[in-house]
Amino acid sequence: MKNISNYNAEKYGNNEKYSFVEDGIYFFKNTDDPVLEKEFYVTSLSFEQELHFDEGDSPQNISQYPLEDILDKFNVRVNDFYREINEQSGSLCYTEFASPDIDDIKELRGIIGKHVYNKEDDNGVDLVITDYKDLPLNIKDDVFGEMYFRIGWNIKTEIELWGKSYTVTVTAIASIEDAVTDEQRKSYASFKETQAEKQKKIEELLSSEFEDEAEEEGFHDSFQPVTLLIRRSGDSALLFCDADFTVFLSPEVEISWDEF
Repeated sequence: MKNISNYNAEKYGNNEKYSFVEDGIYFFKNTDDPVLEKEFYVTSLSFEQELHFDEGDSPQNISQYPLEDILDKFNVRVNDFYREINEQSGSLCYTEFASPDIDDIKELRGIIGKHVYNKEDDNGVDLVITDYKDLPLNIKDDVFGEMYFRIGWNIKTEIELWGKSYTVTVTAIASIEDAVTDEQRKSYASFKETQAEKQKKIEELLSSEFEDEAEEEGFHDSFQPVTLLIRRSGDSALLFCDADFTVFLSPEVEISWDEF
């Protein structure tokens, strides 16, 4: 979650159920829902989700996490998902939070202007709340060179198949707080050293796998490599545009119909 801001909902104005407490916080008197507390405090926030942290892809699809972890951490609940507003929104998501304890609401509002996401490690998943200035969005690696972050650490490279060159994104899978592993460096270095040989092998594998179509006009152009993924372990695979298969590059060059 990024670009977290206060949202002044229209319903807070000229509504006797809401009483202004302080900037962004309102006291609510519940006279309609017998299940909820009779009185509680509310605040509304807007934010953007981030696909590279496995969050939702739109305001119409707000992901369970990190929202649920935020609720747990600050002892609040969602009071209004603003469904109509979110249905019309392009990227900003809107949510109202509630708690009978105003201190919970005040602490929640501490994430305004912060970067909030889930980080997974061997011990489980942690909720990370940090300043943007603490996050390096670009790094320089001894093997990969200048890298930028999106889903992992990325660079661009060229791959040639059947005499045609393609610009491919190389993604060393990682969270934003993780460095590139030595295994990923070795894997990429090995690929560059044997690139011509691997490209030839890929051509042979594709021609063999799709031999019934190999003689058709435009056959070679139907295979457009887009991403070279390198796992933390160093295993790597080449992904093609609109393809159901993957070409594993290490430990062996082979076609797989399984997800990498």
